[in-house]
Amino acid sequence: MTLVLLTALGSLVDWRKVAATVTQAWPEWLLAAAGCLLLAYMVIAWRWMLLMRVSANAPDQARRYWPVFVMVSAGIGFGAILPTSMGADVARGVLLHTHSDGRERAGAGFIVSSLLLDRYTSVLGTVMVGVAGSAAVGQWAVAAVLSLTLIAAGGISAAVLMQLDRLLDLLMRGPLRRFRSKLDALAAELRAPGMLRRGWCPQF
Repeated sequence: MTLVLLTALGSLVDWRKVAATVTQAWPEWLLAAAGCLLLAYMVIAWRWMLLMRVSANAPDQARRYWPVFVMVSAGIGFGAILPTSMGADVARGVLLHTHSDGRERAGAGFIVSSLLLDRYTSVLGTVMVGVAGSAAVGQWAVAAVLSLTLIAAGGISAAVLMQLDRLLDLLMRGPLRRFRSKLDALAAELRAPGMLRRGWCPQF
């Protein structure tokens, strides 16, 4: 699908104009852009590693920065050619599973929970940046709405986490009961000792 889309797009492009535009680019700005991307990948890898270091189920590969950085960079590379917004997360999850040692291979529950937590905290962190940016430029109404959103998300998350067992008992009935063990594994990751102090807070 990606190849078909790229081929269709390429047939509509005036490549002479593309070449003329590329030759006008300033090398220093291209280097600055590459540096920004590299820094972003480094931060993403550091954030994900923090969460996995707290978990008792994390393989050794997930506790060291360089292997995590390689997985994040490769995952983003694969995600760039996959026609879904979740391609990068799926790719780095697969890489974490395949690059773990056989004796301590990362299980699906751990991989999914670490990616979900990483995505969730990154969204909340983005909202926090939005609050600060809106306040900095005097958009107080936007800052207020984003702040309320952040408070609501935090409150709901705390309530769900504290009442998660009862919530799962209520929801996981009938055909859904087979997913209970997987959700229990996710809950255990969420409640890992030190997750709030050593995992979530540094992410924000």
